[in-house]
Amino acid sequence: GLVTKDGFDVHPVATYGLDKDDLNSILETGDDSPTGQGATGVAIRTAQPVAVNHIDTDPAYAPWRLAALEQNYRSSAALPLCYGDEVLGALNVYSAEPDHFTEDRLQVLQSFANLTAVALQKARFHEQIQRHAAELEQRVTERTAELRKTNVQLETEIAERKSAEEALRESEERFRTVADFTYDWEYWIDANGNYIYVSPSCERITGYRADEFHREPSLLETITHPDDRAKVTQHFEYELNGHKAVSFEFRVIARTGEIHWIDHLCQPVYGADGRWLGQRASNRDITDRKQAEETLRQYERIVSATPDLMALLDKDYVYQAVNDTYLKAYKKSQDQIIGHTVAELLGAEIQSIL
Repeated sequence: GLVTKDGFDVHPVATYGLDKDDLNSILETGDDSPTGQGATGVAIRTAQPVAVNHIDTDPAYAPWRLAALEQNYRSSAALPLCYGDEVLGALNVYSAEPDHFTEDRLQVLQSFANLTAVALQKARFHEQIQRHAAELEQRVTERTAELRKTNVQLETEIAERKSAEEALRESEERFRTVADFTYDWEYWIDANGNYIYVSPSCERITGYRADEFHREPSLLETITHPDDRAKVTQHFEYELNGHKAVSFEFRVIARTGEIHWIDHLCQPVYGADGRWLGQRASNRDITDRKQAEETLRQYERIVSATPDLMALLDKDYVYQAVNDTYLKAYKKSQDQIIGHTVAELLGAEIQSIL
């Protein structure tokens, strides 16, 4: 007989010698339970074998005496099925002889009961393992299906991400091609005055690399000619607050010590949502133009003092400069002559002679 999970009832699970119903009537009658005073209950409660060698006279057997005597039982033994500290149930043995269950026989029967308990527990473990294995297999099957579904989703996401990354790389490459290969020095500063982008052409003009401007945002002010520095500093402050397009000229001192004239043009940058993203600027090296203008001014100062009529023409016979004597002779202003052709001023015949 095995103890139920609640530990109060004992149910026979295997019989030998009599019909099963006969054994049921004995095990389930009266106080024969783990909490009762019968031999089976005492054996289970104390985890010790209990022998009743005189069923016909033992007071503890009174509830079952008549039924036992009808079956010709004269003695019985209840042996606990122990597995460690747990009592699984009891092995009940009956004999037609009084005083049949001696100490030696109880020891032999208890050894058999102990082996039975081990076999029962192993069977339970096997059933649990089988059940857990089936549950685990079911979970593995379900999890495998989930993982397959997840893998399909991941593969789709990876393919989409790769496509997006490829498109981004192509877009960045186009941007870099346009930005990095500009002849002028381009840059973009954020709202805090830090460089987001500096074109490599800055090195051609200043001798300083783009990464040097990134590391030192104030480098441009540092290399500005001292006579223009206050103007540049004031302008950069305005850039971060004015949010307007501005153009002006200033000088920088290159790493080699050469002075370069810069034509600076900047304007605000806005995102698609209208958020201000800083200033975009273009710096063009106009040193050659400035030198030409200075040469021309020097020429004008020189020729203006002579009484001879003097004029500077380009290859298309367009006036580039004239002295004051020339203006007085033809009674014209600078605007009426500079930028016009000889034909417009003196006629086509004169121009053909030239």
